[in-house]
Amino acid sequence: HLYFGDRTGRPGTAITFFAWPGARRGTRGTGQVISASFAIPASSVEYWKARFAEHRVFCEEIPSRFNAPGLRFTDADGLLLELIESTQLDDVDLEYESDVPQKFAIHGFHAPTLEVQQTGPTEELLKTLGFELVGEGKSRRRLSVN
Repeated sequence: HLYFGDRTGRPGTAITFFAWPGARRGTRGTGQVISASFAIPASSVEYWKARFAEHRVFCEEIPSRFNAPGLRFTDADGLLLELIESTQLDDVDLEYESDVPQKFAIHGFHAPTLEVQQTGPTEELLKTLGFELVGEGKSRRRLSVN
């Protein structure tokens, strides 16, 4: 399996993927996480657009959500990933060798996007887990543990 995170495995930085050779490509739909977003510093979108172009990775800007611009792209298996600018960045270990300047580095997870037919049951579960509604936008509701 593939594990990504900062060197110390701080909460909010680790994600695991299990490779299933020969498995069919996944599809996005109702009742699941349809994208994973990562937090980048404010004013970083232009840097990442240029980096993706340099490495021939197709990406597109997404409409600002809760006043935060971002980019979306897919991995080789079709998983939708996003980089979202954030002013509330996690304190992650950025002392590693990379050609990405620290001022543009990814700072862990920003948010998953869940697609649900009815928000009520999922929201109730998340509130039971300690989440609070912190924002509403066009067809989006943001919950967070503060």
